[in-house]
Amino acid sequence: MKQKHFAEELQKDFEKKLGRLLTADERALIQWIAERQAKDGDAQSEVLEAES
Repeated sequence: MKQKHFAEELQKDFEKKLGRLLTADERALIQWIAERQAKDGDAQSEVLEAES
């Protein structure tokens, strides 16, 4: 859910800055960025837990 919200906010921000709606490719790229952020966050959590 957090990932979806992040992607939606990022998309709105890009649309506002560009002054237009994003293409399907651009929306797919934003979704990919959100997925990567979520995976990186999970990996960081695992590392912190392992260090504890």
